[in-house]
Amino acid sequence: MTGPNASGKSTLVDALIGVLPLDSGRRRVGPGVRVGAMDQDRRIFEQARPWLELFRERSGLLDEAARSLLAKFSLTAEHVARAARSSRRLPRGAHV
Repeated sequence: MTGPNASGKSTLVDALIGVLPLDSGRRRVGPGVRVGAMDQDRRIFEQARPWLELFRERSGLLDEAARSLLAKFSLTAEHVARAARSSRRLPRGAHV
């Protein structure tokens, strides 16, 4: 999601993932959906440990499930083996 500063992007996401209460309407999450979010400052990823290791630790997913999910964001085996702090070199379109 893109938009000017202070336009409400973070507020919208927080409402959608259940961090903030809705002013009206309702929020419904499907039975098989697991909602997750990453803080926008991403300090957790400013380290030498590989992306996959950090992601597995935070998500609780096993290796294969973590790799499959990261692949949906255009992250290949080569990308997830890199140190997280090398995120400037991720493929175009990889939004992590």
